[in-house]
Amino acid sequence: MMKRSTYVAKIGVPALIVLAVTLGIVLEGCAKKNQSSNSPATIAPSALAGSGSAVSIATPSSSTYLSNGNSVNVAGACAPGAALSIEGDVAVGDMINPSNSLSSTCANDGTFSLDIGKASDATFNIIVHQTSINDTSASVAWTRDATAPAQPVISAPSATPYASNQNSVLITASCEIGATVILSGDDSQSAACSSGSVDFNVPKSSDNFYSLDISQADPAGNNSSSSNLVCNRDTVAPSVPVILNPAVNSITSSNATLAISGSCEPQALVVLSGADNQSFTCTGGSSFSFSVTSIVADGTYDFLVGQSDPAGNNSGQASQRWIKDSSMPSTPVITAPLASPFYSNLNSLTIAGSCTNGYSVNLSGSASGSMTCAGNAFSFNVNSAVDGNFAYNISQMNLAGTSSPDAVQNWIRDTSPPSTPVLSSPASSPHYSNLTSLTIAGSCEAGSTVMLSGPSSSNQACSGGLTFSFTETQSVDGTYNYSVSQVDLAGNASITSASAQWILDRAAPSAPTVTSPSPNPFISGDTNIVITGACEDSATVNLNGASSSSVVCASSAYSFNVSKSSDGTYNFVLAQTDRAGNASTNTNFQWVRDTSIPATPTLISPASNPYYSNGSLAGGNLNVIIGCQGTNLVTIDDGITALNAACASGQASFVVATAGEGLNNYTITQETASFISSSSLNFDWNDDRTAPVGLSILNPPTSPYTVSGNLTLSGACENFATVALSGDDAQSVACASSAYSFSIAKAVDATYNFSIMQTDLAGNISGTLNQQWIRNSTVPPAPTIASPSASPFYSNLSSLTLSGGCASGMTVILGGVLASDVTSPAGSLSQLCIAGAYSYTIAKSADATYALTVKQQDGLGNMSPNANLSWVRDTVASTVTLSTNPAAINYALDSAFTYTASASASPNSFECQLDGAVYASCVSTGISYSALSLGNHTFYIRAKDAAGNTGAATSYTWNQQGHYTVALYHLNNAAPTVDSGLYTASNTLTASATAPANEPTGKFAEARTFNSASTTNYRANDSVSLNTLANGVFTIESWVQFNSLPSNNSNRFTIAEQSSTASTATRGWAFSVTNSTGYKIRLTVYGPSSTSAVTKYSNAITIATGSGSTNWYHVAVTYNKGAYAFYLNGTQVGTGTFTTTAINNSTTQLYIGATNGGGSRKFNGDIDELRISQSIRYNGNFTPSASAFSPVPGTTD
Repeated sequence: MMKRSTYVAKIGVPALIVLAVTLGIVLEGCAKKNQSSNSPATIAPSALAGSGSAVSIATPSSSTYLSNGNSVNVAGACAPGAALSIEGDVAVGDMINPSNSLSSTCANDGTFSLDIGKASDATFNIIVHQTSINDTSASVAWTRDATAPAQPVISAPSATPYASNQNSVLITASCEIGATVILSGDDSQSAACSSGSVDFNVPKSSDNFYSLDISQADPAGNNSSSSNLVCNRDTVAPSVPVILNPAVNSITSSNATLAISGSCEPQALVVLSGADNQSFTCTGGSSFSFSVTSIVADGTYDFLVGQSDPAGNNSGQASQRWIKDSSMPSTPVITAPLASPFYSNLNSLTIAGSCTNGYSVNLSGSASGSMTCAGNAFSFNVNSAVDGNFAYNISQMNLAGTSSPDAVQNWIRDTSPPSTPVLSSPASSPHYSNLTSLTIAGSCEAGSTVMLSGPSSSNQACSGGLTFSFTETQSVDGTYNYSVSQVDLAGNASITSASAQWILDRAAPSAPTVTSPSPNPFISGDTNIVITGACEDSATVNLNGASSSSVVCASSAYSFNVSKSSDGTYNFVLAQTDRAGNASTNTNFQWVRDTSIPATPTLISPASNPYYSNGSLAGGNLNVIIGCQGTNLVTIDDGITALNAACASGQASFVVATAGEGLNNYTITQETASFISSSSLNFDWNDDRTAPVGLSILNPPTSPYTVSGNLTLSGACENFATVALSGDDAQSVACASSAYSFSIAKAVDATYNFSIMQTDLAGNISGTLNQQWIRNSTVPPAPTIASPSASPFYSNLSSLTLSGGCASGMTVILGGVLASDVTSPAGSLSQLCIAGAYSYTIAKSADATYALTVKQQDGLGNMSPNANLSWVRDTVASTVTLSTNPAAINYALDSAFTYTASASASPNSFECQLDGAVYASCVSTGISYSALSLGNHTFYIRAKDAAGNTGAATSYTWNQQGHYTVALYHLNNAAPTVDSGLYTASNTLTASATAPANEPTGKFAEARTFNSASTTNYRANDSVSLNTLANGVFTIESWVQFNSLPSNNSNRFTIAEQSSTASTATRGWAFSVTNSTGYKIRLTVYGPSSTSAVTKYSNAITIATGSGSTNWYHVAVTYNKGAYAFYLNGTQVGTGTFTTTAINNSTTQLYIGATNGGGSRKFNGDIDELRISQSIRYNGNFTPSASAFSPVPGTTD
């Protein structure tokens, strides 16, 4: 479309002159007729007629005419009949009326009417020239504009749909100057375009979507197309974003990055603040995702996630805590079992110990499992039905997923009983000794406990050399029977015991007797003699003197063969030493060898002397052949009858008869022709026709007899008889000391039958005795332990009752203690199981761990496995040491304690008490008390172990200061500098060179006026209470009124500041109102140096000046470990998170109304009420209190 500024160029200067002349006429006519310049007029002929009139144009009514039509009607007044010429920018072909003619004639009524057409847009100068009458001309500039104006471009808002939470929306659109811009749709407005753009302010009072169209119409009547804008009025804040990952509000990990993701409102801007700052547009769905990679150091990091919808509504914030922990947790401590490897013959094992609360404790190796550490303890039960060496690893994983090194526990399950100990001392059993002490020693299994029982009982560990040694002492002669067994590390007892019999014998035996040769002295011409006599069985008979020899006395007799080759007198000394080593007195024997007398005859037949027969000799006679010399006369004499026979060929034969059964004694000599007689040979013939008697079975006591293992069959018999065993075993043994014994071994359980009989020396056979043995080696089950119910069992008592179930009739045997330790049954390590139960009471006076065993033995001797109990006797209570505690004067919010207990044989727990209340259990990781009343408090803690020992209490007393209000100033006229807080060490204010003036009409009473002079302020010296703000939790609030408003960010109005007196020193924090692209509340937090200051601002606020009681504002800020919130009159006006949470507290003072640096950062107005609290008093919008601030805890008081 051609702009109006181009019209002049198209008309040209000459035309302007014509226009100027005619303009007045035309305008005058327009004014009179009130006719639109763009609307053709119909003029009555009478109005135009005029003889000799100059030509004039009435239609169009203006000298410039704008239209979007294809033709224009030009009409006016002229001189009737005058010739008219159409000139200017009109061609013949443009003429419609008259058609194709540039000439026309003025009508009789003095008017003319021409229709001129154009096919293109331009400005055309149309001249009507009256040539014949009154040669005059009139012209009009017709601008043909059929081009529609451009579609308006909406530049603000910049996008559609446009969301807003305001009550109106300002729409800016481009337009064609001179055009009329039309707003339609859900609102109707129009505006003239005068500068190329137009603004519409569209008010809306309710939330909805509104569709608005903007178009424009140019002066030619052309209409543009419309631009559409959809506006969404939305005052509803989006919901708080939902954090889905991490799945928990506080996550601990060792990862270098943290992913935070969740659900959000589509198109909303999701903002992460706190320990990291990021933003994310919730597009392409309804989820957001942040990856935190900037945090390197371990620590606790807090994040906030909020969202802002396109309308500018802000949601609340979801919180997420990340405890970044790359440290390795400590190794769990295994407290049960007490040793590794741990030996046991049970099917299960409990592995327990201490760990860190909340950590995951993991079992791996021969079994697997996992549990959460609770009460600083863990416990796993592992099982196995087979023997073996099982290895277990225990580790703990902290909340960050880092695992500790392993604690290792080995379990050796062993149900095989150890072998019977092998005795090396005494070398034989029975062992005879005349000493009052005996060493019982031998070899054993590594790690086992060797148990000696008998007249006394004792236990000892098998030494490293796999040996043991007991020393037993007795003062009375007698027979002492001992048994030695061993219990391996798993609690298995050897099935059988090694036996040692000690015969203490300090009585000397009698001297041996000499029964042959006889008499004594004995005179003979023999070369060899046999010295025989009576002795003590098993004693050693020693021959000394003319010959030396020794023999063991057997069957109460001894015999020495002595040979001499020359005549002479030989003296011999005989004595005997019994098996205990006792020596007898001496017996003297003399032999005079004199070969001038014949030798003593010898017995050739029968072969034995004495000789036994049982009446079976023919005729009852006995042939006796005597060895002799030469032709000596041999005489055999029974004391009644003497028979003689000459020696021939070295022999003499006799037939002797017996009058009947009985013992016949004969004396045999030989005599030379010169009547020299030899010594006598004594010969005994015992004709015994009576069967031997006295055969009996003394052991086993019954038949049939049931026993496990091997069988000993023994009893009484006739001395010197041969006892024969037959049946399922065959043995024979000579009866000695009227007793016999057979040891019968069988490997298989079965029923075995035996017979025994005896044959005496005469060949007489006794009757038969029968014995049946039922071999049964079935192992009975181990007895049960019902009380105590747990192992290890912790106790501080000096006695323990061990009881449980057993098989009635069996013998229950206690191990691991001495018989003297047992008080019930007194002094006994065994008792009969009655009614399926047993009970032992054991007394111990020393603290130790006692490994107790009980087993049961059936009547056959079969021994069960052990049942085991570990008794930890512990009478020593642990003491508690405080590791950390509150300061003696505590300004902190919490009063926290950590503690440890001294080493104990029993696991410890803790009991805590505050200010004399009842003791209650407290966890081992520590305890913390919050919101305590102000003043002195005393904390007590004591340890209580599993044995029941309760230690003496450890106590700590401290003074709890006000942990809410650090400082409170009412700033009233009576006491403007008084700190009304609860701390005992108050922060009294000191006025500067010029004290702030009193304002009599404060918010509640009087106030203080600060006039922006650097010398008008208050300050309080550095104090421990002020320094508690460095903990990173506080609320600062005040009622203020402005005399003027800050002009810029440098001209901020300081309400309060914690800083040093030196202008270059570090500050703690500063709270002010400023002007930073709008009035805002400002908080600056200073780190270790003044260069590390971080400043945050509220949203823009509306404030005004005032005086007296008008325009008081409650301003507040909360700071929680970096997270901040600003409030104006109880409305939250901004939240966020500082990138640093460290606050300096070194030698800083409190300033009110100014900073320590002076400059332009001074308050100009009134301050009434300033409260600084070490707590978060506000967590959202609130109504400020209608009364002066209170120092006590509260929300809005």
